[in-house]
Amino acid sequence: MVVCEEARCKSGEVCAVVEGVRRCVATNRSICVATGDPHYTTFDGHRYDFMGTCVYLLAGLCSPDPTLVPFNVTVENNHRGDNRVSFTKVVTLEVFNVSLSLSQEHPKKVKVDGILLDLPFSHPHHELRVSLRGVHGFITTAFGVTVTFDWHSYARVILPSTFAGAVCGLCGNANGDPHDDFVTRQGNPAHNDTHFGDSWKVSEVPGCSPGCTEGCQGCSNTQRRTYRGDKHCGVLVKKRGPLATCHEVIDPAPFLEDCLFDTCLFDGHHDAVCQAVGAYVSACQSRGVAVGPWRTHAFCSPVCPPERALRAVWPPLPPDLPGRCGCTLEGRYYPRGAQFYPSPSCTQRCVCSRGGHVECESTPGCPPGQECGVRDGVLGCHPRSTCGQCQLLGRGIYSTFGGQLGGFKGSCTLPLLEMDAGDPEEGPQPLKVALEQHEGEVRRVTVTAQGMTVAMDRGQRWEVTVSAGRGNLGLGGKSRWTASATCSPCG
Repeated sequence: MVVCEEARCKSGEVCAVVEGVRRCVATNRSICVATGDPHYTTFDGHRYDFMGTCVYLLAGLCSPDPTLVPFNVTVENNHRGDNRVSFTKVVTLEVFNVSLSLSQEHPKKVKVDGILLDLPFSHPHHELRVSLRGVHGFITTAFGVTVTFDWHSYARVILPSTFAGAVCGLCGNANGDPHDDFVTRQGNPAHNDTHFGDSWKVSEVPGCSPGCTEGCQGCSNTQRRTYRGDKHCGVLVKKRGPLATCHEVIDPAPFLEDCLFDTCLFDGHHDAVCQAVGAYVSACQSRGVAVGPWRTHAFCSPVCPPERALRAVWPPLPPDLPGRCGCTLEGRYYPRGAQFYPSPSCTQRCVCSRGGHVECESTPGCPPGQECGVRDGVLGCHPRSTCGQCQLLGRGIYSTFGGQLGGFKGSCTLPLLEMDAGDPEEGPQPLKVALEQHEGEVRRVTVTAQGMTVAMDRGQRWEVTVSAGRGNLGLGGKSRWTASATCSPCG
């Protein structure tokens, strides 16, 4: 026997059929954005800057309404080249006792309950999907909340109108009134941006702080005139420029201010400009506005493989398109050519072959000195001992991997580390690190690996020499080296 009772959709919802199921769906949505270093725009449109580097609640359910699904979205920020500001580093959605994280450290991947996975990903027991769309990762839920991150500094929470007035955090309450967004976790009006942001701290990371307290000045008038030009932020407001079609839909003035602020702090660094302009472009595209080609070889040059060209794709490509080129095993996607251990014992190693086939072979387990486990999200064989650290402490003083202090104040080139090649499949690759010093002062550091030499010179901020050619470093880009065999002076 079927028993029915009268029901109706809530305010802001309509009854509709979605994917063959009749249910209540939201009629509208709100978007909260964190971009740059970092500039926040709440669901209700209030803009502010907060430079804290701990872990904060970006948005979460703060209502006892039993018809709404509880969720939390947190952000962790970090410094990149300047301790006065911070950038979004990790965005995490916690829902259904599942944690999904998109992190700057792992582009185009998602960490699910601590395990690093390739995209796309679909949870086997909950309607949670993670896909790649353009440069953004999208975490989508069946109840309408979407979280996006570009793995650099641009994060969004897209909220259906059914959650209006029921959320809290750095994104505000989504009740349509921007004037009451600045309320602390304790329910009191915030004194300033830092007081508001720090009240939503949920955890700390080593060395984190609530933000800049001294020397936080912005642009001088001279800098503003320089960076308002077409070679920097001026493209945002150029009346006949590639973004002009969006001016009537989204006011570019606030984005110009953000761009000037970021560009001034980083002395005109191209990455600051390009990220700020990209934030406006993303906002325009989310409103369905088609903008002109704004990236050129001379301005924010796109980086694409030689056989590909950068272009806007509309409508978007199917989110499962990458999955047609790789393999799926036990609900997890692996790109073609990926090698992995499918089980915690590390007694079987698999590879994703052509045609979507997974080929596995038995292994004797981990070699001596290593153990099977998850480290930095990767299941595999890892060294039992933790990595050491060799440090140059200034004035010719150094600390070896073993913690011994030594010193050399002469003028010469010193080999810090040399490492021979190991096992071709899993062993370390040849690596050399050396420094040039003059009377105890470091003048140059060189790293030689994979047939290339990278040199960093004292006083050359954000620039390196790569095999005799000079290049610029992006904000926040980093390389990580792990050594298992060394020589003097690092020990």
